[in-house]
Amino acid sequence: MNKILAALLAALALGCATTETAVPPAPPEKPAAPPPAPPATPAPTPGSPPTPDAAFRAQQPAPLPGTPTFDAPVPVVKKLKNGVEVWVVENPAIPVVAVEVVIKSGVNAEPIEKAGLADLVVSLLDEGTRTRPADKLAEAIEDLAMRLNANAGREDIRVHMNSLTEALPQALDLMADVLLNPAFRPEDVSRVKDQKITDLLQKKGVPQALAADEMGRLLFGAKHPWGQPDGGTPETIRAITPADLQKFHDTWFRPNNAVVVVSGDVKVDQMVKMLDERLGAWKAKPLPKLSLPALPDLKARTVTFVDMPNASQSQVWVAGRVMNAKSPDAVVLRTINFALGGMFTSRLNMNLREVHGYSYGVRSAVEAARTYGTLMAYGGIVAKNTSEALKEYEDELARFASGGITGEELAKSKNAFIRTMPSRLETNDAVASAYGTVAFYELGPDYYKTLPAKISAVTPADATRVAKVVTAERWPVIIVGPAQENADKVKKLELGPVELKAVPSSGGGAGSSVGVK
Repeated sequence: MNKILAALLAALALGCATTETAVPPAPPEKPAAPPPAPPATPAPTPGSPPTPDAAFRAQQPAPLPGTPTFDAPVPVVKKLKNGVEVWVVENPAIPVVAVEVVIKSGVNAEPIEKAGLADLVVSLLDEGTRTRPADKLAEAIEDLAMRLNANAGREDIRVHMNSLTEALPQALDLMADVLLNPAFRPEDVSRVKDQKITDLLQKKGVPQALAADEMGRLLFGAKHPWGQPDGGTPETIRAITPADLQKFHDTWFRPNNAVVVVSGDVKVDQMVKMLDERLGAWKAKPLPKLSLPALPDLKARTVTFVDMPNASQSQVWVAGRVMNAKSPDAVVLRTINFALGGMFTSRLNMNLREVHGYSYGVRSAVEAARTYGTLMAYGGIVAKNTSEALKEYEDELARFASGGITGEELAKSKNAFIRTMPSRLETNDAVASAYGTVAFYELGPDYYKTLPAKISAVTPADATRVAKVVTAERWPVIIVGPAQENADKVKKLELGPVELKAVPSSGGGAGSSVGVK
């Protein structure tokens, strides 16, 4: 034991037992002298002979033998005996397998009076099956060192598993049980509903979540499932019963409404056989036809201001609807968006952050989904600069729509987009999820294989033509921040009528309007 530590412990023991003066600690040992530094190489003086490595140092490094390329895998597509389509990417590099089951229905399949139903279903999938209560299921998952999770999106539900190859048969047994036989026991439903309601109440303090809820309402309509607050409201969650959960599951979790994607250390035929053995009892059933309201026509700009009086920043969002994933122009828009707001040196970020100092970062994102698409510019703005920042948003979006991007920006955007490919497919989990999306959108197994060429083929004329879909003068604006010091300034921009709303009292969407001008 170190002498100093031993002495301190002895002194502490004496101090606890008596008031007498403790023996002072022994002096520290003298540290060993550091090793001598190597002699410095003197700089050559003018006229001196060259050093032995002078020729090597003067030589430029040889160029790489070729430009590095990324060759995306192409999944093998098979079908199970019950008709489920299976995409398999063999990757023997590490002994891990990822499996993603995509159910081709999501929030769009829930009634608006039961908003949050799809999310509640997926939250309860791993809370117990008909043969395994919640604690036993959790123990079984932990014993196999596997990961199992699920989430609900607007158009789909994903159930995802990751397992060591050696434990794959047992892991697939558990995944199949969770997928096909959720119990929805009343006690589990009650517990998870309480957790969801708590999360919704906490959402009142998250400006980004409030902005997202308002944007959904404005882009998709208050009578559309996508226009409801994300995860529902406390009132709609309380209204959901175990019977509602079971009915949703029985209706939409069907093999004729699913696709399975696998990536990892497994052979195609082996994987198909294992899935057939575990999903063979999964029977097809006619699916109800969804009857969804038409999306609102964005004819005129509106500004919705959700008042958060003590916020130091305002969330400022501008968004609109664009083309879906199957449109050839989706690749063009995703490419040129890198110049608008998709990378650090984009127009929006350089303007709002670097030139004006209004934000730590502003960006734009394109979501090209199966049946819809959106483009959104968004970021956190220093509260006192809310109106000034919004004016810069408007200017940049208008400049983008009217002229597209420059040739230099297009080249940089293409390069940036292509260089994201390896990270999109970096792990088995990423591959299974990425191709799950490709399969659901019906983009073809060679989508990532051919995507770099499609990006490279985008021309300046394409960029100028597609940029015109950004009709920001008709797109809604959402601001979540302090209204007292900013609302009047925003009105002076004359972008459109300004609706002032309170933070919701129940945690679902913004509260009632307190003034419409």
